[in-house]
Amino acid sequence: MMVTLQTRNKMKNIFRFLFIALVAMGCEPDPDIYDGPGQAHFPQSSYDYFVTSAEGAYEVPVYLTKAVGEDRTVTVEVSGESTAEEGVHFSIASKSVTIPAGELSAPVSITGDFEALGTDGPQELVLTITQTENTAGFRQQTTVNLIQFCEYDINSLAGIYTMNSSFFEAQYPVVSQAGDGDALDYEFLYQADYPITIEIIQIDDVTFEASIADQAAWYSAFYETDVYIRGSGQVNTCGQLTLSIEHYIPGLGSFGSYTEVLVLN
Repeated sequence: MMVTLQTRNKMKNIFRFLFIALVAMGCEPDPDIYDGPGQAHFPQSSYDYFVTSAEGAYEVPVYLTKAVGEDRTVTVEVSGESTAEEGVHFSIASKSVTIPAGELSAPVSITGDFEALGTDGPQELVLTITQTENTAGFRQQTTVNLIQFCEYDINSLAGIYTMNSSFFEAQYPVVSQAGDGDALDYEFLYQADYPITIEIIQIDDVTFEASIADQAAWYSAFYETDVYIRGSGQVNTCGQLTLSIEHYIPGLGSFGSYTEVLVLN
């Protein structure tokens, strides 16, 4: 088959076009590489700050979308959406943070109040970036969950508790001691001579749950038989058990589940 000069020229033009197209494609910017301005934002929408009795601050980072050639100052404020009260549940070292030139982040330092959180329970601190220039159009707010936390020790959970019973609509003292393994043995929860065991289950380093197996808890004069309980709940290792307990008579029926709160005195 004879290839004419005209055909060769057409083929050269086609190869030249393909080569230029491939080079052009190779020179296109990578869409995954950010090339905009350095804008301030929080990297996460929420944080859990477990406040212990030991002193020490918790750092919430403020980031830029990319490093810039000069120091960048970012201001934050405590949002009115917060349940935590500044000066009561926490303090902030400064509401203005400076991200040094060439760096991507700097922290907002927060110190939680262990005692206040023990009295008032967990609180939410909502932080908002307030400046309008060089601010990203996303994640301008983050929530810091302030939670009182004590290192787990079954013996430290033994002692005199105040029982807040929604079932009996009453408040009264009960006594517990460390039982076998990770269990608390109460002399009673509802009636004398009806000891109750609550098992403490560790889920992870900071999460603990309570489990109550089926056991007789009090005597019903109306039904002339023992009433049993079973349930589960959350454990604050500083000394509070928030339980959902069902009261029932085997083979007869249930009185329903009620929230019962035990607070270590």
